[in-house]
Parts: sequence; C-alpha cells; structure tokens
Amino acid sequence: MRSVLADLVIAIIAVIGPTAPLSAADESPIAAKKQPSAPAKTEKPSAKSPATDAYKIHGHCFDQANRSPVAGVRVLLFTAVGRTLPIVQVGETATDANGEFEFPNLIPPRDVDGLDRLEYQVFAVDTNWAIGTGTFGFRLKKPWATIRISREEGTLSGKVVNAQGQPVAGATVATFSIDGRALPGILSTTTGRDGRFTIDKLPVVRSRNGAQAPVTFQVLHRDYPETSGHVAELPADVTVSLPDGCTVSGRVVDAVTGKPVENALVTGERLWYQGRRERWPIDRHGTFALSDAAGRFRMVLAEDHYNFLAEGPGRVCVALTNRERLSGETVEMPPFKLIAGGLISGRVLIASTRQPVPRSTTGPPILLGLVGPSHPRTPFNPVPARLTCVDAEGRFTLRAVPGENFPYLVNEAGNTRQQPPVIVKEGQTTEYDMLITRPADKATAARALVAALPQAPAARAARLLAEFDKQNSSDQEPELWCVLMQELVTIGPAAVPQICEELDRTKEQPVLQRLCFALRAIGDPRAVPALIRAIPKNLRRGGKIVVLVEDAKLAEFLRLHSLKDGETLGCEQPARELFAALHALTRQDLNDEEVERIGFARGRRGQDVERRASFRHARLWQTWWEANWKKFTQDPAYSKVHLPSADEDVRK
Repeated sequence: MRSVLADLVIAIIAVIGPTAPLSAADESPIAAKKQPSAPAKTEKPSAKSPATDAYKIHGHCFDQANRSPVAGVRVLLFTAVGRTLPIVQVGETATDANGEFEFPNLIPPRDVDGLDRLEYQVFAVDTNWAIGTGTFGFRLKKPWATIRISREEGTLSGKVVNAQGQPVAGATVATFSIDGRALPGILSTTTGRDGRFTIDKLPVVRSRNGAQAPVTFQVLHRDYPETSGHVAELPADVTVSLPDGCTVSGRVVDAVTGKPVENALVTGERLWYQGRRERWPIDRHGTFALSDAAGRFRMVLAEDHYNFLAEGPGRVCVALTNRERLSGETVEMPPFKLIAGGLISGRVLIASTRQPVPRSTTGPPILLGLVGPSHPRTPFNPVPARLTCVDAEGRFTLRAVPGENFPYLVNEAGNTRQQPPVIVKEGQTTEYDMLITRPADKATAARALVAALPQAPAARAARLLAEFDKQNSSDQEPELWCVLMQELVTIGPAAVPQICEELDRTKEQPVLQRLCFALRAIGDPRAVPALIRAIPKNLRRGGKIVVLVEDAKLAEFLRLHSLKDGETLGCEQPARELFAALHALTRQDLNDEEVERIGFARGRRGQDVERRASFRHARLWQTWWEANWKKFTQDPAYSKVHLPSADEDVRK
C-alpha cells in the first residue's frame, strides 16, 4: 500500500481552470497506478491545520448481492483540496481476506467550506466488478468507509446537446463528482465531437424486490451551467440538453493596493428562487471559481438569484447579495475588494463550568460558522458555512468583515441564538467565547427551575404554563420543554381547568399542540368541551414539535406519551394532537380524519368553506358530548360545550 500526505499533494497538483472540463487524455486510474503531475498552481490552504495527529481511514468492501466480504480488490484513495482543484489519487491498497482495507498516516480532513477544505474519497476498482464508491463520512472521529460492489455492471450512454440541439464536445458526464469536479476514468467520461458519450462499469444496484435503483448523473462544461439528470435503470441511452446560462466574470483586487489577487475563491451561492430544490441542502451549494494571476475569474450560472462571496488567504470581502442572473446574459461584476478585516478569537466553553470543549458530542472537532456581511444567511439553507474548527484547547479564530457578525456553532448545539452579535473592527481582534450547555446540564437546570416553583397545584400549573410561553420553540431547549411537560402532567386533573382556559385563549398552533398533548397525557374527560371548542382553530396548518433529548427519564416520558402511530417523539401536527386527545378521552371517532386534512385552502372563499366545515364538525362533537357527558364526569360545569354561534368568526 502507498499513501502520500496531503500537503505533498497540494504541491504537485495543477489547476486546470475554475470551471474547465476534465481532459479525456488524462490517464485512467483503472489502466495505470500513477497519475501524471503538472506544474503547481495551487489553491492555497492556510498554514494552520485543525489537528496534528495522524489520521487513518479504515473500511471494508462487500458484495452488494449477498453482503459477503470481497478479498483482493484494489482500493484507491483520492483527495479533493479546496473547491476547484482536480481530485487526485493519493493512495492505493487491496482488501484482505476479510474484505477490509486501511489508509494510515494521513493528514486529517478539514471539514470547512472554502480554500482550506480537504476531503477524501475511496473507490474499489477491479476488472471483475463494477466500480464501487465508498460511503465515507469524514466527520466521524474514527471514520469507517463502506464500499458495496456489484458483479452486475451497467452502461450509461447518450448525447449532450445545447439548447439549439447542436452537439456539445468536451463535456464531462459523471455519476460521481465533488463541487463540479469529476475523476477521469472513474464513473465519468468526456463527450466527443459528436456530443456522444459512454460510461462503462457502472454498478447496478437492486432493491430486495429486484428492481433497479435509479442512477443520477451530472454534465459539466465550462460554458454551461452544471446540469443533472437521472435514468430509471441501466443500460440507458439519453439525450441531455444543456441550458444556456449567464456568464459571470470579474476581478478580485486588494482594497488597499488595488493590485489583483491570485488564488482568491469566488462563490456564486444560488438562492433557488427559480424551480424547486429536490432535496434540502446538507452543504452550502455553490458554483466556485479561482482567480488567476490577473485577478480574473469566470463562471457560468443557471438562471436564478445569487449571493456572491469572495475570500483569499487572510482576506475577506463584503458579499454581494440577491443578484439576479438571467440566461444568455454576460455580466461583468464590480470588483471584489479584499480586506484584512478583523478577527473574532475565543474558546468554545461549557456554560456551567467554563471548561473548553474541543470536540462535538459525536466526536469530530467543533466547527464554527459566521453570519455577517461576508457570509449572509440564505433562505434555503439556514446553516452557516463551516469556516473554522477549534483546536485541542477549544480555541478558534474567525476572520470577518467589520460590522455586526454572529458566530455560529455548526455541528454542536449551543447558546448561539441567545448571544449578542460581535462588533468587528478593521485590524482589531475581538475576544468572544461560545457557550455550550450539555444535555445533562440542560436537564439539571430545567429540573432546578421546576423545583423552585410553588407547590400548590393551581399556582404551580400557572407558573408552568407561563414558562412554556417563554419558549420560542421546543428545538432550542428540548430538555426544558420536556421537563415542563412532565411536571404539568404530574400535577394531573388539578391542572385541567387552567389548561382548558389556556386552550380557549390561545391563537397559536404550537401552544395548542402542547396543551392537547398534556390533556391527552393527563386523561381527564373534563377537557373534552375545551377540545371541541378548539376544533375550528385548526384551520391553520402547523408542523410537528420534535423533542430530542438524551436524558433517559425524559426520553422514557416522551416514548410513553407520544402518539404510538406517530413518527416522532414529541407532538404531531395540531389537528392530530387535538383529535388524538378527543379519541383517548372519549373512545369516539366521528370521522375526524377528514377534518384533520383541511387547512390548505388559499384565498378568502376557500378558507371560508374550510372554516364552516370545521365548525360543523365541532357541532357534531358538541351534540354527541352533551348527550353523553354523564358517562365521563359528574361535574355539570362540563356538561355544555358553549360553541360560538354559526355567524361568529371562530378564528378571531
């Protein structure tokens, strides 16, 4: 086995171009074990590494058909540096008798979004098998790469044309790519002068019923936006039409000297106003370009709105936000002026003990991002870009544009939203610590809060309901949400009158959800009239309240009282919780499923129809309850429902 350290790789790999197609003349790793090198022009990472200890990738390779280990298969290790440099092979080994393999003595990956990024990818390549792609999470503390390979091979062929139907030569077609970068000879090929292409040795993946899994592919060309396609099964012959894009170019300069900046990374971050995103983005999606010696960059974008970001080694820039780019246009951007900015330096600490936290609860180093002038929040991706990670002592440094900046913990829950902004000044360092409250500490703090509440049931219930109202959402403080709910349920029937009063008053769907959850868990039928009065309030659709806790007792409480046919621990949609409470307390179902589904109408007329339907259903429940209430309670105060008259707007 051989392995090359990533810093050596950075020194030998060459930049083909910011969005240039890969050359068909490159030697395939299937045919040769060595790749040609070229004069170095690098996307320079920072000198600091997030960790200095050696890194090891361990994994196994098995037959997709029967999950048996496969011995003697070549496994290739590739590295992708930054966002634009070619993906390069840095290691090779073979699986042992147990189908296992290992790549030791590697520089740890750098899970950041920018110039300093470093990630690995493994492939199984063998003449007797289809090419296998490793499922590999480098965010794990001890990464394990799993490669499923198949003897059943498929072929994807076809033709790439432009919007006018003319063949496109030099386009890369790939079923695997990273940031628009494919691997020559591995799950990719290049179109000829006639626009034709063929990719062999694609794995055919089948489900248990024998059906093929669909295959997704990308088409990459420097003069067109990246285009995706898919086929239902292999073999397949397709025609892919590349849409016209918007050609965006510009310069990156130093704001002080006015001189061009080489190797600056420019990102066109799509806002997805046009069309519908097929999946919620896990990583920030963008088109990337690297500036040349003259500071020039070029990229071709699909028609849409974009944020444009620029960065260089030790330099930042104010982002250009929400810029529309239309197909067929050629746009020269105003110069990106890089500045040194200011630094935010501090530590990630446990809030209660002020002890440093170097690693997240799942193992990898804690990652930090930033929302501010250089990295604006995007509507389709609320997670900030990963800009840096902490060292062994929990310390971090972020470079930012002067002004209000909000540091964020990306891969660890913390008190980010409760902390004030950091005011960054040019050339200055601002000390700022990020605070983390571990789940165990959160549960302890929540129980301490509850222990300090009055002991009298009525006063205690009133304070619990008031504490609930202070929460913006359950996902910010799930332990507190769960402890408050557990205590409210523990009070039992004595809390029901106050919960019913709150249910009558509320107009908010999350409040309605949790009150219905509590009434169902308490199990007192006196809640039925208030639940019936709440039926017309369910016209607005609400989401689930997912409560994720690590405390064993709180998790057991959630498992006991969450709906058994639900998909989450916590509250289901408001209508589900309301009718589930009615069913639990009365053992009746008045065809409520139909009413659960309303709330989607648009326009005043449609909403009025739904409101009347909901009100009629509440009347059905009122009639049933007023005829049967004595079977459930002897308190005449709960014998009547007291729905408003039909002419009243019950949503007000």
